[in-house]
Amino acid sequence: PTDPLCYNVLVNTHGKRAMLMKHKACLLGVPELFLDGAKVLFPFLKAKLLTFMLIEEKNIRRDKLCEYLWPDKETEKGRRNLSNALSYVRTVIPVQMNNREVVSIKPSLHIARDTDLLSSLDRLSLNEMIKINGIFMDLPEAEDLESFCCWLFPKRQHYHELFVDGLRKRANAFLESHTDDSCEKALECYELLAEREPYNEKIHGELVRLYIKTGQKVKAVDAAHAFSKRIENDLGICTDLSDISSIVNKKSPVLDKQPKSSDDTPLSRSSEILKMLDFMIKTESSGKSSCGLVWGENGIGKTEFIDELVSCLNQRGWESHYVRCTQEEKERPMVPFIQMLQRQKCSLPQSEDISSLSELNYSRLAELVRMNVAASAEESKKKLLVVENIHWMDDASWMILETIMWDYSSPLHLIISGFEEIRPTFMLRTSFETEPFEKFEIALRRFDLEETGQICRAMAPDSTWTEKDIRNVYLQTEGNPFFIRQLLNAGLPVKDGKGIISNNPFVSVIEFSGKDERLFLEALAVEPDHASMLNISKVLDISPLQLSKICENIKNNALVKEKNNDEGDVIYYFTHVKIREALLANMSATRKQALHLKNIEVLEAGISPYQYRKREIYSLLCFHSHEAGLEEKELYWRVMELKQHFKAAH
Repeated sequence: PTDPLCYNVLVNTHGKRAMLMKHKACLLGVPELFLDGAKVLFPFLKAKLLTFMLIEEKNIRRDKLCEYLWPDKETEKGRRNLSNALSYVRTVIPVQMNNREVVSIKPSLHIARDTDLLSSLDRLSLNEMIKINGIFMDLPEAEDLESFCCWLFPKRQHYHELFVDGLRKRANAFLESHTDDSCEKALECYELLAEREPYNEKIHGELVRLYIKTGQKVKAVDAAHAFSKRIENDLGICTDLSDISSIVNKKSPVLDKQPKSSDDTPLSRSSEILKMLDFMIKTESSGKSSCGLVWGENGIGKTEFIDELVSCLNQRGWESHYVRCTQEEKERPMVPFIQMLQRQKCSLPQSEDISSLSELNYSRLAELVRMNVAASAEESKKKLLVVENIHWMDDASWMILETIMWDYSSPLHLIISGFEEIRPTFMLRTSFETEPFEKFEIALRRFDLEETGQICRAMAPDSTWTEKDIRNVYLQTEGNPFFIRQLLNAGLPVKDGKGIISNNPFVSVIEFSGKDERLFLEALAVEPDHASMLNISKVLDISPLQLSKICENIKNNALVKEKNNDEGDVIYYFTHVKIREALLANMSATRKQALHLKNIEVLEAGISPYQYRKREIYSLLCFHSHEAGLEEKELYWRVMELKQHFKAAH
């Protein structure tokens, strides 16, 4: 808003002529007075203080002025000094003396003061707020006058509280408006608030949450670190903001009411990204090597997580190098690291003895990789090596990674991802627990029913989501983010039953499995739920020991898990329902029929009149007979199951 203007007739000290003048006073920050746009220069400090005291108070007792400005003078001498100062003040503003006791500005005079704008912060632009974001009468030399400070400091506190309260109300008004830019505008207010309240944990906590809400994760972590360091250094205390997870998990009544977008749901993994980013930034200046580990199953979002993390680190000037391991290249030694060096246009070692890439010396290759991914002492830029999907890494690449990590010549920063099943192998091969690395691990988990509901409502806001609909999505996807996205993006009807989702990531994992491994998976897929080790070994005509070796390879691919049962057997089950779907969708009719018939043969041969739990066996026989198209057998075993149930009930 335009500063209010007031034209006043001011008579000079000799009373000879009148002047039309416009008065403007800036009290927030370094105090300044303008007459018709020209800055007034004061001949001495106390004339300046007196002028601005009168502008602020409008009227004040003469004895008080003497007490504030000349406390060390006797009464008469103090009054003479006041009179001398007033003789100059009258040249810039009309001052009158009431009953020789009260000094005041003439009531007809109106001075435009920036302090008057504090009552209308909601109508000001950001630039106008920045202009008045200052300390009341910021004059260091005046602070040496102890008596004057008795008047100054309460005034400062009053206007400080007025400014802070006004900004808070403005920020809350923006947040309650629920517009597209409400969080951005509220953030502008909290950035100013954080400047004015450097030790207020609540304000800085809200600032960090707004940075997170607006997708500025790097600024969120930097703000949290800066506040924690300030509190610890200046006050010697620890704050909750030292742990970024405490900020993410803390509820904010106003912010939690904001509408959620697809980027503001559990799919974004904001909490996990902030924790890893917090770890990387903390170790950035420590001079130590660091390694962040990201574990999770297929489709859980490891690649998206790393891409977002690297994007944040790039904003801080980091340089990232990627090594991506794939199942297709698992049998080709050192290919992931060679591809990384080729992307960097790095010359590979040449020798007459080398006729192919497979004959490269892994130690020489490790040396080249280390030179490219470890920053030297002369470089200010931090370098990051990202190794993705180490569960597909070949043995030679494993040796390169081990060699890189065991080289302590310069700090190394790593981000490594893979299936959680490969974690024990990684820990053992790299001796990670004893290595001088700053370490941090994150395991990306599936979403629960409540989180699945949040994702559904954010990704399909126009749909009416009932609890039954959300539960059906959860049962079809088991909380895996890839399948939730696929199901919702495909617009599939949310109904009871299993929906076939195209682009199933488990298909490629199965396709590249070995012949024996795939046969084991297919034998497990034709079962209604889980299968026992003894049953599958009979169906496949192999020994339990050989079956255990096959299962070990499959477990590292995160397809199957196992557990002991109470009968001395081992139960196998898929890690996700979509693995069975992928197997059945790509299995030939001949293979399915053969496996069902073999299961019937094995189960019928194993029935004993003294065997307990025959009802479960009858149920399995009924299932396999149905899938094999043997209607008479299906009916027979269904009747046997019902008879067994009748006996158990009576």
